[in-house]
Amino acid sequence: MNQKNKRNGAATSSNEQAAQTSVNQGRVQSKNQQRYQSITQTQILILSALLYHERFGLEVLEAIDKGAGKRLSFSALYPNLNKLEDQGLLTSRWEETANDDPKPRKKFYKITTDGRTALSRRAEQLEDAAKWQPAFS
Repeated sequence: MNQKNKRNGAATSSNEQAAQTSVNQGRVQSKNQQRYQSITQTQILILSALLYHERFGLEVLEAIDKGAGKRLSFSALYPNLNKLEDQGLLTSRWEETANDDPKPRKKFYKITTDGRTALSRRAEQLEDAAKWQPAFS
């Protein structure tokens, strides 16, 4: 193979790699869009309650109750917190206490960058729905 063919082969290989990278990025974006679209109303409320403050479970419930006027039960809250954490939309950490402290430790939750993105995308979807108008002929 002469030098010109080698260069063309390398260019083709490079172009194929770029195309494959683009396809893979499209798959990742598609998965993220699906993840963001699958967020429930309850999960939107939970992420919203964590938007500006790290909170423990009871504080999340109180923020939703006082701020949004919606009551959630513990049985609705904790499975959703776990799902959101599994999806990478929030993180958690256990409160640090002294070994001799008799009170139970609190688990604090914090929204992630992906969680903020998911919340923003859902807000955009709601905005698009509000702005939509039918096309009249």
